[in-house]
Amino acid sequence: ANFAGASGTFERGERIEGRVFFNRAVDVTGTPQLALDIGGVERQADYVSGTGLRLLVFRYVVQGAGSGGAGTGGVDADTDGISIAAGALTLNGGTIRGAAADRTDADRGLAGRGAFSNDSARLVNGAQFTAAVASRPTIVSSPASGDTYGLGERIEAQMAFTHRVDVTGGTPQLSLNVGGVQRPAEYASGSGTTALRFRYVVQGAGSGGAATPGGEDADTNGISVDANPVSLQLNGAAINDARDATQAATLSFSTLTAQANHKVNGAALTAPAVVGVTVESPPPPGGSYGRGAAIRVRVTFDRTVQVAGSPTLALMIGSETRQASYESGSGTPELMFRYAVQVGDLDPDGFSVLADALGPAGSIVLAGSIASGTMRPAAALGLGMHALPNQAGHAVAGLAPPEPDEPPPVNRAPELVAAPGAVALEVGGTAAIALSGAFLDPDGDPLTLSAASSRPAVATARLNGSTLALTAVAEGRTRIAVRAADPDGATASLSFLVTVGNPVSIGGGDADDMAPVVVSAPEGGVAEVAIAMAEPREADVSFAYSFGPDGDPATADADAADHGGEGGTVVIPAGETEAAISIPILDDDDIEPARESFAVTLTPMDDAGVAVSSAIVHIAEGVCDRSWQVADALRGGRACEAVTPAELSRRRTVRLPDAGLAELHPLDFLGMAGLTVLILDGNGLSALPEGLLAGSPKLRVLRLRGNRFETPPALGSLPELIELDLAGNLLTELPADALAEF
Repeated sequence: ANFAGASGTFERGERIEGRVFFNRAVDVTGTPQLALDIGGVERQADYVSGTGLRLLVFRYVVQGAGSGGAGTGGVDADTDGISIAAGALTLNGGTIRGAAADRTDADRGLAGRGAFSNDSARLVNGAQFTAAVASRPTIVSSPASGDTYGLGERIEAQMAFTHRVDVTGGTPQLSLNVGGVQRPAEYASGSGTTALRFRYVVQGAGSGGAATPGGEDADTNGISVDANPVSLQLNGAAINDARDATQAATLSFSTLTAQANHKVNGAALTAPAVVGVTVESPPPPGGSYGRGAAIRVRVTFDRTVQVAGSPTLALMIGSETRQASYESGSGTPELMFRYAVQVGDLDPDGFSVLADALGPAGSIVLAGSIASGTMRPAAALGLGMHALPNQAGHAVAGLAPPEPDEPPPVNRAPELVAAPGAVALEVGGTAAIALSGAFLDPDGDPLTLSAASSRPAVATARLNGSTLALTAVAEGRTRIAVRAADPDGATASLSFLVTVGNPVSIGGGDADDMAPVVVSAPEGGVAEVAIAMAEPREADVSFAYSFGPDGDPATADADAADHGGEGGTVVIPAGETEAAISIPILDDDDIEPARESFAVTLTPMDDAGVAVSSAIVHIAEGVCDRSWQVADALRGGRACEAVTPAELSRRRTVRLPDAGLAELHPLDFLGMAGLTVLILDGNGLSALPEGLLAGSPKLRVLRLRGNRFETPPALGSLPELIELDLAGNLLTELPADALAEF
C-alpha cells in the first residue's frame, strides 16, 4: 500500500488517495474501505476504482472543523504523518476476489507488505486552506512548421494552478504580447481542473498587428506574456478554488519572456495540410450501413480553412469509388463530408479512404485576412498516413428491396370472440368456465384448445372438452391462458386473472402472476414501490421489507451505498388496500456499471396470512459516473440513463480536444469495446491510468497532441493501433523500448 500524488501537507478539501497493489488482478464488489490513521483518529477512505486490475484506489477528503478529527476544533490533523495498519483494508460488506477463473477471496493483510506508521512526507492540517495559485502561463501549442506560426494557426497558452479551479460567469482573456501588440487569447477549456487553456488564431493583413505595411501579426523574437494583473482580463468571470467556491484563486504571476520557438508571421501564407481523418458516423444497429444510411467522415487540417469550391471525399466501397459531398466546417480547421448509401453499394469488410481521396485541387484554401490582391494558398489535399484502411465495423450493405412474390393461399387464423372476466376464489374453491363461444375459425376449421396456469401452486386449470375447470390451491394470483389452434398451426388466445384469497402485490394491485415488478430510478432520485391488497381488512396489516440481490447475472448488485439502508416496515391501514415504500437512491459519485439492481422483498408480520410478491429496482447509473468531460461527450445532451450499454459498445469515435482534462479515470472508457478512434488533443494530460484502454482492443487511432507527456504513455495491448500522435508534448527523447509492445 502507498499513496498517489506528491508529498506534502493535505489541507481541508484535498483528496488523499491510497493505493493497494495485489500480485494479480482482482474483482471488487461493493465499497471496501482502507482505514487511514490521521492523528490517532481512524478515517475511512472509500474504494474508488480498480476492479479487474492489480491496483485498487481508495479516496478520503480532508475534513475541517466539527468533523471529529484530532486537531483543534475537530479538524483532521496529523503532524507526524498518516499511518496505515496491517488490518486497514476491510470489505465493508463488499468483496475482493481473484479475477477471471480465480475467484478466491484475496488476502487483505498488509503486515510486512504495505502497513506503515507515520509517513512523514504526508501530513494533514484540516484547519489550513490555501486558495489555488496561478503559475506563469506557458505556450503549449507548436507551429505547424519550424518555430513560426503562420496565418490561421492556433496559438494555445496554458495557465496551471496549484489546485483545481472553476471558471464561472464570463469568458476570461489572456493577453499575448505579439510583436509589442497585445492580442486576446480567449479562455477555451479547463474549468474543474488544474490547468486553464486560452486560444488565439494568428491574424493577417489589416488586423492591426505589429508588422508593416500590412498590419498582420508578427513577432520575430517570440510570443511573451506580461506579468499579471496586466495580462489577465476576467471580463465578468470569476476564477475560484473548486474546493471552496467562496475562495478566489490567486491570479498574480510573473512575466513569460519571449519564447524563441514560438515566433509569429501573419503574412506567411502556408498551404494548410491534413492532420487527421476520422469516421464520425456509427453504423446503424446490425453493423452495416443500409440503403439510405449516412456515412460521415471528418477531415482535420493544421489551420483554419475555407471552402472555395465543391470539395468531395472519395470512399472506396468494395471495388467502387463513391463521392462523399462537403457538408459543413468552412471557417474552421475541420471539414465534414457525407455520403448516403445507394442501392448496390456493398463492402462487408468496411469502406476505406485512400490517400488521394480529397479533391478537386483548389476547392479548399487557407482562411483569414490577407493583403489585397494576394492569392490564398490552396490546401494540400493528400491524406498521406491519415488515409483509412478498410474500417472494420463499418460494413456497407445497400441492398435493393426484394421483388414481391405471388401471395400464397391464405389460411385465416382463429379469432377471439369473447373472453371470461376475472375470477375470485377462496382456497379450495372451484369454478367451471364454458369456452364453447370464446373462439371462431373463419374457415370453419376444427379448433384444438389448450390451457395453462402461470402459477399452478395458486390455481390449476384443466380442460374437459370446451369446459375449463379451475381449482384454487393457495392464496395468491395467477393468470390463466387459453389457446385455440387450427390444423395449420394458426392460433388465437385469451387470458384472465384468477385471485385466490386476499393476496398482496408489490408494485401495484394487478400484477397478474405476482412476478417481480420492475421499478426504475436514477441516482439522486427516489424509487417509489407501491403495494396493494385485493380487499381491505378490518385491522392494520404490517409488513417488513428488506433489500437484497436480484439474482440477475445481467445486472450488477446494488448495495447500501446505493440505497442507504437494510429495509424497514410498511403498513396497509385498516379499511384500505394500498400503501407505498419510498427508497432514496444515493448519488455516490463512484464510477460504476451502467445498471445496478436490487430486490425488495415483503414479509408479512403478526401472522397476517397473506401471499406477497416482490419488486426489482433498477438504478440507472447511465454514463455520468465518469470524468464529467467524458460523460458529456458520451451522452450528447441526453439524460445519463438514456445511453444504453449496447450503444456504448457500438460507439466508434470519441472526440475530446481542448476539454480541460488534467487526468483521466481508469474506467472512463468502460464498456466501449468497439472504440476505434480516440482524440484527446490539447488537454493537460501527463499520464494515462493503467488499464484505461484495456476494454477497447479495436482502437486504431489515438491522438494525444498538445498535452504534457514527458515519456510515451503505457498503453497495454492494442493489437490494431496504427496511429499514435504525441506531437506538441514535452518529450525530449524516445526510449529505445518505448514502442516495444507494438
